[in-house]
Amino acid sequence: MRRAALFTEVFVAPPRLKLALVAAAVALCTVAAVLVVQARNVREQTAQAAHEHQSGGWYCPMHLHVTSDHEGSCPICGMDLVQKTQAPTTAHTEQVSVTPQMQARLGVVTESVQPVDFSPAAAVAAQVVADERRAVTLSPKVEGWITRLAVSGIGQAVRKGQVLYEIYSPELQQRQKDYIDLLTRRDALLAVKGGESGMTVGNTSPDLMLASVARERYRVRNRLVAADVPVAVLNDLEKFRRIHDVVPVLAAYDGVVTSIGAREGAFVTPGEFVVSYADRHAAWAEIILTPDLLSQIGPGDAVELRSTFDHGASVLAQLDPGLAVVDPVSRTARVRVPLAAAAQQFLPGTLLDGRIRMKTRRSLTIPVDTVLRSGRGDFVIVAESDNHFRPTPVRLGAESGDRIEVLEGLSAGQTVVANGQFMLSAESSLQSSWNRFAATPQHAQPADSEVASTMQHGEHADIEVAPALQHDKPAGIELATADSPDHHHHGHEHHAD
Repeated sequence: MRRAALFTEVFVAPPRLKLALVAAAVALCTVAAVLVVQARNVREQTAQAAHEHQSGGWYCPMHLHVTSDHEGSCPICGMDLVQKTQAPTTAHTEQVSVTPQMQARLGVVTESVQPVDFSPAAAVAAQVVADERRAVTLSPKVEGWITRLAVSGIGQAVRKGQVLYEIYSPELQQRQKDYIDLLTRRDALLAVKGGESGMTVGNTSPDLMLASVARERYRVRNRLVAADVPVAVLNDLEKFRRIHDVVPVLAAYDGVVTSIGAREGAFVTPGEFVVSYADRHAAWAEIILTPDLLSQIGPGDAVELRSTFDHGASVLAQLDPGLAVVDPVSRTARVRVPLAAAAQQFLPGTLLDGRIRMKTRRSLTIPVDTVLRSGRGDFVIVAESDNHFRPTPVRLGAESGDRIEVLEGLSAGQTVVANGQFMLSAESSLQSSWNRFAATPQHAQPADSEVASTMQHGEHADIEVAPALQHDKPAGIELATADSPDHHHHGHEHHAD
């Protein structure tokens, strides 16, 4: 009922209110017409600016929309306007023409590309790897507790026969007791055999009993040895017949600790890792290569390795890229090179600085600073005749010092820009954008249709007007932006009416 009442109040409003609504509708239509005209003017001005920039005249290098038909300065930044000469049409849309005076101001320096004897070198990182054939991982063969850990950390040197850790195990104590019992039985049988000849024990002769005891003693002894019980402990059992509550585990040969998996007081089970060590003499140097560098090296290339903390220690080794293993996670390749006997001074885990020396070859090279790198690839600025410059994509090879090899894209005798190429590349990109924009001026047309469509549906549109359009608006018509205070003020007045 309330909605019906409001509807009735609107249509039975006084004539004065109806006249105000009609005036507002007329003003809205007028503003829409002005916006359509202004959008068309923007399109024409933009197309004209692109045409003037393309056909010649004077323009500001920093603000391309500032153009003039005579010499002067930019009203925005104050820079002198540059004359744009109309270049002849070529097949390269990104070609740019720069006057000799402008080249001198930009500091443009060119260099001729010629084939030279190129000996590329590359710096790599490497690490000394222990000989896995002499690596040992110690795990307890019985359950027990680590009572003492004789090694303190990774990298500690150990000697053959040195105690690595001690274990307390009731199971080992029982095996020692079984071994002592067998020794006691053997001694008793030997005493019987030595006392009376031909005497039997039950229905079996002493010789057969001794043979059976000897076999069992050999089996129990091997079980103790397999549980890492030292020979000295076994000899002590045979001599003193005394059980060792704590059994030490010794190093089989000289080496260096590579990892520790348990600490003192820990309860360990069979198969659980306690400590590992490896031969302290290095066997390999593992070199890390990028995919690009891996494709550049070949069989016979040498690598010089130096220690990162002792630069006097170095070794020269041969590379074989066929032995490379690629890591699918890091996408790097690892190549191992054997270390000579003179490189035994390198300890496992030592970091090395390597430098790969590739074979000398005849190839085209350019300065590294000449190359412009982008997401679309590498390219250089080629200098052509009549002060024209053109960006050219290239495929690069090995790098050595300040020179880099060019595999594709350039030929002998061409000239590349060695300094100032960044300014020329920016100018080429801007000119290409202007050419594409001038060739398709219809991009500005959707503004007319969008405004017209909005007005036809009676929707309210907040349109931000550029400063240039605000200066050119017809007298007597105010265009309020969405964020201007006048816009909100007028809105409150309409609601008040």
